[in-house]
Amino acid sequence: MKNLTIKEALKDPEFAKFWKVFKHRYRGGHSRALYYETLIKFFNITFDVYIFGLTEVPKKYVEDYGKKTWSSAEAYGYWREKCKLTPELAAKYFRSVDDVHSYS
Repeated sequence: MKNLTIKEALKDPEFAKFWKVFKHRYRGGHSRALYYETLIKFFNITFDVYIFGLTEVPKKYVEDYGKKTWSSAEAYGYWREKCKLTPELAAKYFRSVDDVHSYS
């Protein structure tokens, strides 16, 4: 799931499942393209800490984040702020993935 392009995500059947949950179950208001773009950022930022428990901040985010390690909650908060999402909308993104496959 990490480091996908939008083009790859559009062909990925898992992303289609995530999108369906976001749009229909949670009535997410973003377009499909914006959803995919935001979800790719979500995976790039949070995947290692959520899935593997690796607390090292990915190199491309260290300077912007200001620290070299983070918790899963800090990574989630960083993603939410970077994408300018309200807590409610960010939760819809997270649950759209977690409802399909447990994300932890």
